[in-house]
Amino acid sequence: MSGVLSDGMRENMTNEIEPVAATAPFDAEEFVTAASCYLLGGLSSPVRRRMELGNRPFYVARGEGAYVWDENDKRYLDLNCGHGSVLLGHSHPALREAMQRGIDMGMLCGQETVLPARVAQRLTEMIPGAERVRFLLTGKDATALAVRVARAHTGKLKVIKFEGHYHGVNDPLAFNNWPPPDQSGPRSSPSLRQENVGGIPEVRNYTSVLPWNDLELLEALLKREAAETAAVIMEPINYNSGCILPVPGYLEGVRELTRQHGVLLIFDEILSGFRTGPGCAQGYFGVTPDLSTLGKALAGGVPLAALVGRQEVMETLAPIGDVMDQGTYYGHPLAMHAAEAFLEVAGDPERWVEQERIEQRLYGELHEIFRRYNAGCVQAVGNRFSLLFGIDEPVQEWRQAALVDRELALRFHAAAFERGVCIMHGWHHGFSWVHTEDDIDFALAGIEAALQEAVKG
Repeated sequence: MSGVLSDGMRENMTNEIEPVAATAPFDAEEFVTAASCYLLGGLSSPVRRRMELGNRPFYVARGEGAYVWDENDKRYLDLNCGHGSVLLGHSHPALREAMQRGIDMGMLCGQETVLPARVAQRLTEMIPGAERVRFLLTGKDATALAVRVARAHTGKLKVIKFEGHYHGVNDPLAFNNWPPPDQSGPRSSPSLRQENVGGIPEVRNYTSVLPWNDLELLEALLKREAAETAAVIMEPINYNSGCILPVPGYLEGVRELTRQHGVLLIFDEILSGFRTGPGCAQGYFGVTPDLSTLGKALAGGVPLAALVGRQEVMETLAPIGDVMDQGTYYGHPLAMHAAEAFLEVAGDPERWVEQERIEQRLYGELHEIFRRYNAGCVQAVGNRFSLLFGIDEPVQEWRQAALVDRELALRFHAAAFERGVCIMHGWHHGFSWVHTEDDIDFALAGIEAALQEAVKG
């Protein structure tokens, strides 16, 4: 029956997807209806239906520098930056040239080239915990593999993770990502909440969850479960729940506890990587984990992730160890050339001086704007920041961030979008390395006008 359409299928395919006309206005609602005949919900990813836009997608036609344009050629200042992936900005010349070199090689895949070794060497020079490297495609590939390696290396099965920390949609870690406060259970022993349908229920027997930034609770749990626990995994900067920083001494304490109990420490740096310096969060805080995951910005927006870590632990992976993980597209020349170009820029000390100057200006003025309108607080570090509406004090864990005023947030993001500031409703926003002072002026003016409108209701 391959290639044959049933009558029912033909009846459903009533909308033809054609190139967007240059002269006719683009109607996003109409297009998503047509696209739904072919894509599930009309989308490539479910989170791309935006509540602040009336539950429709934001269709982007192109991007250049710090800006993106929609299908009607309206320009928006991009403060989303590919959820943190597009750190070089859109269509960066170095990235375009690098990818052309990959195309010129012949779109090679499934064979080894010299490129992965070159990029891996650069990572080991930049990141304290990167003694060995394995390249993958996505962040959830990397976190899933980190758990498998930890289990194989230690011979234990349990993993400890934290409320509000997101590690991709994979069974061992898809628990308590953003649990509603009324479903969280007691703080000392949170209720385990499986975030995904279709997972094996018994997986919950191998995952424990705690609030972050509480060393005493972690110490007590390790005393009870260390003999069964392979790893503790965390975002060293919890960008995914409001740019929450570790309290002083917390990361150091976790590092010491995991060593004492024979448990591996995994830093999920998919999002925190290259936000605070070339050494990532582990270099910024001076705490070195056993394993780390990298992604997002690693190749400037080209799909690439990596698992890096201590040589002894990484050698659990084949071809040296017994943990098998392989992929036709691992080490693809397009991604490797893009990563080389990104790391070249990231390794320039002047880049970080300029970033710090933008940080100080943008975050200082955002703090003042939010104070002036009594709208909430701003939490920021590196080139990502969070706007916590309706919360007066800095938060230290998810249970505090969960109290954010979501209605005010939605009104703000819709108003900002109307003013040409693409600051999507979510837990973190940011700027790229090509955002200029003029761009920051535009952002601040649009944000203040949007906030003024939002607080009026």
